[in-house]
Amino acid sequence: LAQTLTELGARIVFLIDWNRARKRLLNFVSKEGAVAVLTAAAQAEVGHMAWLKAGGEQLIFTAMQGAGVGAFRIGDRLDDVLGDAPAQNLLLEVMRLATQALLRGQPTALVADETRLLLARQVQRRTTEFDLLDEHAAYCHALAQGVSDALAHGHDGLRDAAQELAARAKAWERRADHLVMQARDEAERLPRWQPIARLLAQSDDVADALEEAAFLMTLIADHHQHGWNHEVRQILSRLAQTVLQAVQDHIRALSIARTLGSDSELTDNDAFLGATWAVLRAERQCDELLRHARRILLQEIDDAPSLMLANDLAQTLELASDRLLSAGYGLRDVAFNQAGA
Repeated sequence: LAQTLTELGARIVFLIDWNRARKRLLNFVSKEGAVAVLTAAAQAEVGHMAWLKAGGEQLIFTAMQGAGVGAFRIGDRLDDVLGDAPAQNLLLEVMRLATQALLRGQPTALVADETRLLLARQVQRRTTEFDLLDEHAAYCHALAQGVSDALAHGHDGLRDAAQELAARAKAWERRADHLVMQARDEAERLPRWQPIARLLAQSDDVADALEEAAFLMTLIADHHQHGWNHEVRQILSRLAQTVLQAVQDHIRALSIARTLGSDSELTDNDAFLGATWAVLRAERQCDELLRHARRILLQEIDDAPSLMLANDLAQTLELASDRLLSAGYGLRDVAFNQAGA
């Protein structure tokens, strides 16, 4: 009987401490997340008592305060900033560190230091501003490449190929939109994201224009190519290729801007400016190509719908170069601020 009562008492104490730990974890994760952390801790045999004895939630709060300016705001929950799985993994790792320290007789101050380092590494692994810019630029490149290839290979006359390109373009454009929304969410929480959110919004205008170009090609492929001879296809293809080259130059500027700082080498600065100026030259070239295209279209196409759609396509491609130039100027501002210029 005594042994049974002892075991029962131990279980009651365990449940009380388990519930106490669960409530304290709610400062950092959801109810489901807190249960998941405690379940994983029990399975890993690290428990939660050591974490409570080492300071519990205060360990995490202190680490969040020391994570750097802007990393966390008052009221931010750990999983809101890191994500559900990373936040739960961090809490589980802190419990493991606390258990090891308790078993080895190490001071709780060591657990606090290790927790700060652990959280700092997690924050650094989060998506950076340039990760979003790079991903968005990749979608713009896919859009520009798709339109350019379709014109270069004569797919403008193939309905199935045009519709397939338009479907892919719509999917890419929607994914690019989600990146813009993600940046805006970050900007509401962290002021340093505001220039990036503005730059992504400018870049999204490029994606919108290119997706529109892909859509126009589905209309053109639907028996609206009357008068589309070699000259017409060549000038429209040149426009698309120039836009594609400008997107590639913008991506090159992005990759250089990521590493620019007050201590950057002169060659890096020159390479960045060279890439941004290439975008400017491409935009001016697209202006001239659009005027040339309009002359050719008027000379070669008599059918009104075909003429209208071909002109719309040329104008949309030129618009993409305009929007890309605006994004290029936005990138220059971000890079110059980053370099302290």
